[in-house]
Amino acid sequence: MKKLLISSLFVAGMALGQIGVGIRIGPPPPPKVLRVIPRSPGPGYVWIGGYWYVVEGRWRWHAGLLDIAAVRGRGVGGAAA
Repeated sequence: MKKLLISSLFVAGMALGQIGVGIRIGPPPPPKVLRVIPRSPGPGYVWIGGYWYVVEGRWRWHAGLLDIAAVRGRGVGGAAA
């Protein structure tokens, strides 16, 4: 009887002692925004597409942009990486 009481308290303690964490973002993001890629301002520029990201539980669109392409082994401006 004593073992049954101890095991019941142990199981009840485990059931009440669990912790859960939930993150609610809401509905999935809308489809990608379609946009005409603008003309490159010069050689070495590449188009970086836009993407959705979450801010305070809501989806926001980050527009695409033209940026200078990274050269392997070099950082921005040609500095050694």
